Amino acid sequence: AGPAAGAPIVDGQTLPAGTGFDLTSAVSDVAIRGFAIRNFATDGDNQSGAGVWVCWTKVNRVTVADCDIQACGSSGVFGWVGSSLTLEDWNVSYNTMNCPTDISGVIDLTNMLRATIDHNVVAGGWMNIYLAAASSSAGPVGTGTVVSNNTLSDPYALDLAGYVGHCIQLASFGSQPLTGVTVKSNTMTATAGGSGVCIRPKGATYPVQNIVVGGPLASDGNTIGGTGLQQGIWVDNYRRYVSNLTVSNNSITMTDTTVSACAIGMRDLAGSSAIQYNTVTVAGTPQDS
Repeated sequence: AGPAAGAPIVDGQTLPAGTGFDLTSAVSDVAIRGFAIRNFATDGDNQSGAGVWVCWTKVNRVTVADCDIQACGSSGVFGWVGSSLTLEDWNVSYNTMNCPTDISGVIDLTNMLRATIDHNVVAGGWMNIYLAAASSSAGPVGTGTVVSNNTLSDPYALDLAGYVGHCIQLASFGSQPLTGVTVKSNTMTATAGGSGVCIRPKGATYPVQNIVVGGPLASDGNTIGGTGLQQGIWVDNYRRYVSNLTVSNNSITMTDTTVSACAIGMRDLAGSSAIQYNTVTVAGTPQDS
């Protein structure tokens, strides 16, 4: 992963705030390959400070590959669109990213369709990878998105609002669901108190559904650990806002054995959900399961 030696450098060190590549003109079919992108500061929110940045503009078929993105203040790759727009067929692959920020995910996309996020090495961020539905009129989003074969570590212990960071978070805060996302074959090392995968719908009108964490093959499973990992796979739910969830063939190692810790934590799932063929290793005396 990452660029070859002698790759072109896009450096924002002398700028008060900015982004490496700013896609703001409704362009599509863009490939950003083999760049070293670094030192883009934020002005305090996610409106700047990203290696690659899209906001409020429909941009489809973007590829970010073989890049090294370091020390950006909000995100490595940030794509945020309004409630009626989608980001289609994005490919974020074979990059290295380390962005010590508590503002956004290092890879942070909303309203994506058929996104591929694979073979990246990612550290830092509010989350390493944050995928969300903010759709009210664009229809269900997420369909066909696959997050696979990434090495994820060290999300922030606490974000600006006091929430614990997670390696991957799937969220919904639009009236249309986040659906059809697969998370498989990733290695996650969570921050103490955090989780590997967190699924967080906002409420009854903001559902998350048809999610697969792992898969039918042993090779599909995610490997999740980290000193003080509090939840391996966690649904912040409790009111049947998550449906048709499959969690299978994952390997989770727990070192936090306090009463609030659990390898797989969920309840009140709706629809047809399955939790099967997962392996949990506990170091110490477990107080919860």
